[in-house]
Amino acid sequence: LEQMKKLPDRVMRKKEMGRLYEKELSGIPGVTLIDTDLNQTAPWFFDILCDDRAGLIAYLKERNIGSREFYPALHKEPAYNRTTLSFPVTEEIAAQGLWLPSSSALTDDEICYICDTVKQYYK
Repeated sequence: LEQMKKLPDRVMRKKEMGRLYEKELSGIPGVTLIDTDLNQTAPWFFDILCDDRAGLIAYLKERNIGSREFYPALHKEPAYNRTTLSFPVTEEIAAQGLWLPSSSALTDDEICYICDTVKQYYK
């Protein structure tokens, strides 16, 4: 219950972060933002779709920025026994998806550094 007291501030911060990520990353060739209605939801993770995901991950890592690939397409997981099926859109999203740093403790300056680094990669 004590943690719930922090929720309104965290939700507000996540929305602020989402707006900053959207502002800083929009219009970069090779990067697609995932449309999020920040009036209705607070993104807990900040996702992009990107060309050359492996290259961008390595570039970010060299600059001390952590990121993570999206989860693989669920139908490709052996536990679901659907590996012979094909869902091209799901597979494409899973292959291009990248999670950027999302801690609510990130400062605006840190988010701008992350975004500037992504911009530099795609120049």
